[in-house]
Amino acid sequence: MLRLYFFRSFEIILFLVASLGIHQTASGAEAHRFNRSIHHREPTEEVAPHFGAGVYSDFLSEYVWRGLSSSRSAVWQPSFSLEYYGVGFNLWANMPIAPQPNQGQFNEIDLTLYYKNNWKMINFHTWVYGVLYPNKDALSRDAGTPSMEWDLHISAPVGPIYLFTDFSLRLVTAAGSVYWDLGVGYQEKLPYNFAIDASVFFALANGKFTEAHVAPVGTVPYQVEFSLAFPWKPVAGLTLTPRMSVSTLLTSGLRAGSSDPTIIWGGLSVGYEFGAAD
Repeated sequence: MLRLYFFRSFEIILFLVASLGIHQTASGAEAHRFNRSIHHREPTEEVAPHFGAGVYSDFLSEYVWRGLSSSRSAVWQPSFSLEYYGVGFNLWANMPIAPQPNQGQFNEIDLTLYYKNNWKMINFHTWVYGVLYPNKDALSRDAGTPSMEWDLHISAPVGPIYLFTDFSLRLVTAAGSVYWDLGVGYQEKLPYNFAIDASVFFALANGKFTEAHVAPVGTVPYQVEFSLAFPWKPVAGLTLTPRMSVSTLLTSGLRAGSSDPTIIWGGLSVGYEFGAAD
């Protein structure tokens, strides 16, 4: 009963927050967003002065995590974050909204603690997040065992582009699983407060990761993913971002072990971020 009350309380909080219809920008709960499908990264970022906060709402055609389908159709992913001098907390959740297992229920809740800073033109981000699975349905593609992971992100601008890398280490459940990517991105402001944000990355995964999530194929070249987004800021703080991504698993063993080795998906993020400066 206590566990049920805990999850129901989270559902109510997330519903109230996300019903505001707003979504994160790069400087809010960005650390957690690196665990998701699209790699949106500012080439140079400032740590939020004093206090910052954001609330978010993503509507996606599919929930995709590291090239793997975690839903059978459309999902809603609300989130919110609090940050103080680069130290932050993020609460994120996933709800299937089209006909599929767990429709209308939160079936994943992620809790993230993160820290970010920069040195000259180099951005550093690190975070630890735990994953919970309420309303578990054996038929759902997103019904796992609670886990915990540590991640590190580094990015830097090089002329008109930026380079980035991410390293992830699973700490609890499939402990020792490693996922690493290296990529390049491009961002450019457009007229009327529009912008373009494109990125592509290549990833490797070790044997523990591939065995736990796809197939026992050992350490292999894992994935290539391309993402494209068009953020629009009609007013200060508000961002509307249509976006799409394409991901493909690379080796024959991985592709044979996945029901969807190549995935195309997208959606709309509507967001707002606010904070107090000095």
